[in-house]
Amino acid sequence: MNATTIVIQTPGEMHFLHRIRDFVTGIAEESGINEQDIENIELAVDEACANIIEHGYLPGDPNKNITIRMEIDPARLVLTIIDQGTPFDPRTRMQPDIKKLIATKQDGGLGISLIKHTMDEIDYRQGVNGQNELILTKYLKKAE
Repeated sequence: MNATTIVIQTPGEMHFLHRIRDFVTGIAEESGINEQDIENIELAVDEACANIIEHGYLPGDPNKNITIRMEIDPARLVLTIIDQGTPFDPRTRMQPDIKKLIATKQDGGLGISLIKHTMDEIDYRQGVNGQNELILTKYLKKAE
């Protein structure tokens, strides 16, 4: 199978999230991914990157970057989100109690659940240089 790999790097700041969304959505559309899968992929990447910016990096960190590597072939899309923030494996996060979140009017806490719900596979590893690598896989259906 022919796979295409495309990489983008942006500063790890909230006002750059739209560039990441535009990149991911644009490549997915060009690749013929159906609209529902594109929406799910965009939501997962947005949540993952926002979590990195909000929780992984300290405000004064000098090298706050996020790198997105998209590998796409006819059967699947694999997104690897790379950062240098505080290590965190989202697979270890328990499902939140939604009723408790609502009752306490707590803001946030659902991002990882959304990622797990919208993607087919989630993996995490620390790279050779100590960076975090979140690997999100979506198995593809053809556009309708």
